[in-house]
Parts: sequence; C-alpha cells; structure tokens
Amino acid sequence: MENINNILRLLFLSLKQEYVVAVLWYGNKKGDDTDLFVVLKADCPYQTYQILYLDVVCVGESYISKLAENLDPVVIEPIKTGELIYGDISKFVNITNYVTVTSDTSIYLARCSLIFYGWGVSYSFQNNHRAAIQNLCFSYSYLLFATEYFKGDDIVLFKRLLSSDNTGCLAIMRKKLKSARFLCDDDIKQSFEMTRCALLDFLPMVEYKQSSFHTLWEEWYEPKQHAEVQHDRSASTPGSTPAD
Repeated sequence: MENINNILRLLFLSLKQEYVVAVLWYGNKKGDDTDLFVVLKADCPYQTYQILYLDVVCVGESYISKLAENLDPVVIEPIKTGELIYGDISKFVNITNYVTVTSDTSIYLARCSLIFYGWGVSYSFQNNHRAAIQNLCFSYSYLLFATEYFKGDDIVLFKRLLSSDNTGCLAIMRKKLKSARFLCDDDIKQSFEMTRCALLDFLPMVEYKQSSFHTLWEEWYEPKQHAEVQHDRSASTPGSTPAD
C-alpha cells in the first residue's frame, strides 16, 4: 500500500488529481520502471509521460470506447491485466468485455504500425536513437498484434504476443531500450531492418490492393522508406548533416 501511495504521490505532482478518472498499474511490477495507464477527463486521445521511474500513458475517457472497439493494445492491455490503484474503471471494463475482432481490426493495427514506423524515421533524423527505437518497437508490436488478430478472434495480450514472435525481434528491441548503454547507428539500422521485414511479410496476409492499408502504405511507408535511404546517403557524405 505504501508503494502505491508513493506512486500516486509522484504522479499527482505532474498531473492534477481533479483531472484524473482512474489509474491502472500494469506490466512487470518487479521491473525498474512502473507502467501506469491513466484515464483523463480531458479531451486527450493519447499522450505519454516519463516521470522519473513512472512510464505513464494517458487517454481521455471519451476515446476509450473507440480505441477498445479497434482492440488497440494501448487500452486493452492495462484494462485487462492492470491493477486499479485510483478511481473507478468499471464502465471501461464493461466496454472491453464486449469488443469483438472484426475484419477491420488487423488493418487498423497495421496502420498504427506504419504511423509508429514513420515516427521512428523522424526521430532517427533528429539523432534521437532511443525515441526512434522505442517507436520502431511500438511499430513492430502493433504489427504482431495485427498478425495475431488476422489468424483468430481471441483477445490478444502482450504476454502471448512475446511468445508468438518466433524471430525474437521484439525482445531484441526491448532489450536495447532497457539497456543503459549508449545506442548507436547500428542499433537503429538493425531495428529498422527487423521492422521493415515484418511489414513486408504482412502484406500477403491482407487483400493489399483492396484494403485501406494499401493507401497508407503508399502515402506513408514508401515515402519514409525513400527518405530513410536518402538520409543514409547524406550521412555517408563528408561534411553533410542529417536531415531534420
């Protein structure tokens, strides 16, 4: 109980308590970091904060239903597995109890994967290696979720996701993130390559040309892919500077 009080005390130093509907503690409770899912009264689709050892994900209560309908792990995982340490989460639990897998679930998750991939590219241009790999890790995770939901209609949680990743790529990227060592260009390149291969492997699973995934792939992934190649070329040219 004392530990929970300390967590909430630290959290409410950064977030006004009157704006918080509920707080869930989820993930590995024996790790160095504490993962919190915070439901806000504010109109907030998705935000993340790092508060000392707290990794905080915030979502506005008006967005919970839509994210849950799409089986977005950002809400499904903490609500299904987390411990309530503040507020009331009952109405959101009821929402997640009745969501079902549809033909659009995998497409939605794959689109999220592409968006995170793009953010990974953007952060790599800024030489922010840790943020780049973090977003590539999100990208790879969402793609694994998309793949699992394409195969069946059971709710997929992160523990199952790790066991389903036969390549071990997700574990490798997570290990890089948790490492205290300096992350170098080789770490970025390996993470990009693993994520890119997974994205390419996913395409045959969906009716690519008939899906909304096709549009985002051509508008988002392919330009980012081109920009990444150009970035690598400029980085190898003496006297050049990385693109912003």
